[in-house]
Amino acid sequence: MKRTLRTFLIVCLSMALVLSFSLYPVAADTTSATENALTETETHIIWHYNYETGESRYETVEINQDLYAMAAQTVQTRPAYCPPNLINDLGSSVATRGVPSDQSTVRAHSYPYCAAGNVEFVADTNNNGEFDEDWGGGTAFLVAEDIILTAAHCVFHEEGTAVNAYFYPAQQSSSDSYREIYKSRIKGFAFSVDYIGSQEPNQDWAICQIANNRGDTFGWFGLSSSAGVYTGLSLTALGYPGDLGGSQSVIEGCPYKSTGTVNSILSTMRFKATNYVQQGYSGGPMYDSDGLVYGIISRELTTNGITNTIAMQFPTWLFNEIIEHCDASEARWS
Repeated sequence: MKRTLRTFLIVCLSMALVLSFSLYPVAADTTSATENALTETETHIIWHYNYETGESRYETVEINQDLYAMAAQTVQTRPAYCPPNLINDLGSSVATRGVPSDQSTVRAHSYPYCAAGNVEFVADTNNNGEFDEDWGGGTAFLVAEDIILTAAHCVFHEEGTAVNAYFYPAQQSSSDSYREIYKSRIKGFAFSVDYIGSQEPNQDWAICQIANNRGDTFGWFGLSSSAGVYTGLSLTALGYPGDLGGSQSVIEGCPYKSTGTVNSILSTMRFKATNYVQQGYSGGPMYDSDGLVYGIISRELTTNGITNTIAMQFPTWLFNEIIEHCDASEARWS
């Protein structure tokens, strides 16, 4: 009886130790199993899809809230890169009215504008193998040799996922020769499963890989984690707007920019800024005078004729996810 009881207790203790180490590997050395059980975790599931092979996989990111809270206080950055042969046009003045006249055209063949581009996503809504709907209207920007960021709503609609997609970096107009010369097929993407089910506004981001190494030609934007975002931060919004029924005339296929300041932190994932944007800017960068991007343009918010920009920012877990893709890009092209 004593041997049986002792064996039972050893088994229970072993199971408890295994469970505590499997669930909380980071904190197991410094925190008791009881304390670990009380630690909250946050889970994010990222969907990776490859257009070329049709392969689909899911990645689970589990966040220890205590460790995440500490990491979120530290600003993490990845520097921007401007190729030495390009004109560098970084730097801008700040306008805060949030009206149509606040946006202006840019020289798309100079940096950093050339590191952004128009994106086109085409869907097979009838599931018959034909591209019968052009989702068009979007912007994306390079963050590595062959990695671009854009908004999830440019990639995914309620009808399903686009089955063909292209990125046009440094496009100055719809007739610009650069459009065809540097056209790059988007090979695949990664974005939050939460966006698939409910178009969750706090997860309107997407990481995409393109088929060509355009970063060496046009450079790329840098990145800053959410800890770098603060009220009053001066940022420039860059995108490819569409014409809104004549109410705001734009040059077809031409990039525009609008400068402004962050005026509200909405959550760990989103902030609001005074930049004027409109349809087509979605997926574009919100960046500073050093070329660091603090957010991805998600949508516009217009009140009493004044437009504000809602942008996705990069909490530690998402920043690290993007950096992993950037590092893989560097390895592919080195």
